[in-house]
Amino acid sequence: MTPDGPAAGGFLVVPGATSAEHEVTINGRQTHVNRCYVPNRSPEDVLAEYAAQAQRESPGRPFLAERAPDGGGSLLWSTEDGQQKAVIARPDPQGGTTYRLIVDTDGSSPERAALPGGLDEPPPGFLLAFSMLQGEQTGLALLTYDGAPREAANRLLSALARHGFSQDGERSSTHSELAGERLSIPLVHASRRLQGHLVVSPSGAQVRVSLSIQARL
Repeated sequence: MTPDGPAAGGFLVVPGATSAEHEVTINGRQTHVNRCYVPNRSPEDVLAEYAAQAQRESPGRPFLAERAPDGGGSLLWSTEDGQQKAVIARPDPQGGTTYRLIVDTDGSSPERAALPGGLDEPPPGFLLAFSMLQGEQTGLALLTYDGAPREAANRLLSALARHGFSQDGERSSTHSELAGERLSIPLVHASRRLQGHLVVSPSGAQVRVSLSIQARL
């Protein structure tokens, strides 16, 4: 089955999904996005459908595909006419999947945009590919880093520590970069009101990094 239904900024909404607009900060700019909910569909299923769209719209161009420890994930790609598109999917607490469809038509560099966790900009050595903020500290960012996974993780953890975040000892971490696998580090804020994940994945000479912060349930 392919995405169908009402168009949403160049997207088609998955059949059976409801959709509503809301405002977030994308790459430092206020942007309207579509927030969708579909019952009886997993985030993996939703992302697989939009991955096919990404491949059609960016032939020969790489696009970022990240999976989150909670079963969700995100896609990011650029179209031939310069639009940047993203799909962010998460399992919904009530079942099914909540996902956002994002189109940024501005085309300017997001390198100095703020990141989740209260970071005003990426730490030195990181290149920001995408940032979405839903509040002062919550949201998602995708970055790349030229170096080792552990080095990238330590630099971001140090930056986040200055804003009250640390590794969450109550949730498990995965440290297996020596086997060519990703690092997955759970985060918690000192207030205990926010939590998140830092995921670092080797990709050739670079590493790809995703940072997500959300309200703690």
